[in-house]
Amino acid sequence: MTITWLCLFWLFFFYSFIGWCIEVCAAAVQHRKFVNCGFVAGPLCPIYGFGAILFEIFLPELTEDPFFLFLGGFVLASLLEYFTGMFFEKVYKKKLWDYSRFRYNVGGYICLPFSLLWGALSVVTVMFADPLLCGLFDRIPHLLSVVLLLVLGGLLLLDAVGSALSTLSLQVQAKHRVEASLEKQTARLDQITEGLGQTSRFLENALTRHIQKRLQKSYPSISLDALVKARAEHKKSTIFAEGCCFYKLFSLFFIGAFLGDITETIFCRVTAGVWMSRSSVIYGPFSIVWGLGCAFLTLLLYRYRNKSDSTIFLAGTLLGGAYEYICSVFTEMVFGT
Repeated sequence: MTITWLCLFWLFFFYSFIGWCIEVCAAAVQHRKFVNCGFVAGPLCPIYGFGAILFEIFLPELTEDPFFLFLGGFVLASLLEYFTGMFFEKVYKKKLWDYSRFRYNVGGYICLPFSLLWGALSVVTVMFADPLLCGLFDRIPHLLSVVLLLVLGGLLLLDAVGSALSTLSLQVQAKHRVEASLEKQTARLDQITEGLGQTSRFLENALTRHIQKRLQKSYPSISLDALVKARAEHKKSTIFAEGCCFYKLFSLFFIGAFLGDITETIFCRVTAGVWMSRSSVIYGPFSIVWGLGCAFLTLLLYRYRNKSDSTIFLAGTLLGGAYEYICSVFTEMVFGT
């Protein structure tokens, strides 16, 4: 089935609305009242719409094999849910959902039961629901369809911008309230400290000075000079590019791109008997796909480096396979090869 851009946008709004209805019903059952779930104020949950678009773009070629269609939906939906949840928590300091109560979860952003559900839904939507819906949407007159989609898109954009600004405003207000409270507490502490200081100076005598000198000799770290010196030494010993940072990922990109190109060149020599350039750039032995994959998998899996080897292997297999498949579909769509 050849799908048009208009149909994709209609699928986005349709599934966004269906997702909103599902979330509202689930919240009503749990809280016994109406709760407008989602980031935007309107009756839409855009993450469902984006998921539907990803399914329709990347998965139709797998309809002949439902298992791989299920697996593709499982991975795509999990990645979308993971990055969306992490984005909102990093930017807005707010977790829209939390799966920590489930046994098999990753950071509370995704969990095995719901990922399996998304995989099953990908099979249903791509094989059955989408062809029927696209047939219905195609019956809408072209001009009317364009106008309606532009109106819906404009309203959603205004809603999203307004929701984002409102969330940021609430954060600023909360920060100001905390700062004001801290200032009041600091003022009170200053008063108490001043009073204690006056009392201490009044009671200070030869005995207390003797005790202070003894403590400084026994425990040099108590002295202010030693503390300043320790801090200076700590600053000097700070490791450059500590943890999983941009510098390491940037370096891994070039290392992976170089080793990937060499690996493929040797593989082609062994299997095809010819020397073949496998570089994806004009100058230099670099394969961009390998470099991006190396940096991408490191970024995703670094925080789970203390997990078992089998867990890392399984995660790398699923993510690497999904990454390779998406890259293949993308190059075929964009470059026609």
